[in-house]
Amino acid sequence: MLKKYFLYFVLFAAVVFSAPVLTACTVLNNNPEQINENENIYKNENVSFLMDTTVTMTVYSGEDETGKQVLERVTAKLTELQNKASMYLPDSDITKLNESVGGQLHPVQVEIHELTFDLLSRSKEYSEASGGLFDVTVGVLTDLWKITSGDAKIPGDGEIDRALTQVGIENLLLDKKRKTAALNGTFTKIDLGGIAKGYGSDLAMEIFRESNIFGAVLSIGGNVTVFGDKGGGEKFKIGVRNPFGGQNEIIGTLTKTGCITSTSGTYERNAVIDGKIYSHIFDPRTGRPAQSDIESVTVVSESGTYGDYLSTALYVGGMSKVQEHLEFIAAGQGTDTNDGLICIDKQKNVWISDNLKQDFELTDAAFTPGLPGSNEQVT
Repeated sequence: MLKKYFLYFVLFAAVVFSAPVLTACTVLNNNPEQINENENIYKNENVSFLMDTTVTMTVYSGEDETGKQVLERVTAKLTELQNKASMYLPDSDITKLNESVGGQLHPVQVEIHELTFDLLSRSKEYSEASGGLFDVTVGVLTDLWKITSGDAKIPGDGEIDRALTQVGIENLLLDKKRKTAALNGTFTKIDLGGIAKGYGSDLAMEIFRESNIFGAVLSIGGNVTVFGDKGGGEKFKIGVRNPFGGQNEIIGTLTKTGCITSTSGTYERNAVIDGKIYSHIFDPRTGRPAQSDIESVTVVSESGTYGDYLSTALYVGGMSKVQEHLEFIAAGQGTDTNDGLICIDKQKNVWISDNLKQDFELTDAAFTPGLPGSNEQVT
């Protein structure tokens, strides 16, 4: 696996390390590094390709075997989630659900795994609460635009309008007692890409907390989970990616643990068509890739599922929704997930919620802290 680790993790579509990311198979470090012989601190690492992204993980523990077991348990749980929740795997719950529509007089009830049902339930809850900014029934738009497939195209207005008739969270029907799901549309499709990585982060955090380890860091694309420390009290630093720069460029660092960070932005996953950049994040209201007035938004939360949803919704909603949420947090009306917010707008202003200002250090002089209550920068 990767031998030397950066002191920070960069929040973007893949976490950056000081060595190139390895291939798509899982690679366990067979020669774990004992980083402190006096205190018996072992560092075990692996890298894998799951959920359509690079997954990197480091575990610090007092025993080598403990670290290895944690790596294996988390990887197995994420693999299980992928196999149940992917819209691209032929035997997944979501594929079975998506293929159940078409030609029937009534929605077909599909039995699904408890893990998938829980994720769908939370997805439905957040979709309903988002005011149209987040909706997991955008799968038909994913298929139509093909933004991340390498074969992206701009559909006609008629195609988009037809697809929009199938988008709406009311089309997802869940039966809690029977643990079944159904789609009330002729070609409605579920795409959990905007929330599943956060859900996977929560599953990993559960394993970290119940294991006898000093600390761990997991990156699933733009979602970074930080638990404990490196042993001996050495803290983790999370680097916030410069959305205007290269992969290794950051604008500042966040020193925090026991949290999951979720970042949404266009700079990593997009398609360029006729010289114009199209985001992989769809606006469910228009049927088109989101045209946001911000470059990136990072939600720091105790819940990766919530943070993944919220970062997506805020990116689609743009600066006005970000400002609303900043004011919401400042008024002490945060959720029970204790979420915080870091947003970078197109003018290189950095908007930080009050509850993160002591933990965040802005290190790039080209960026300026945003002025609360306005869209102007501090001078």
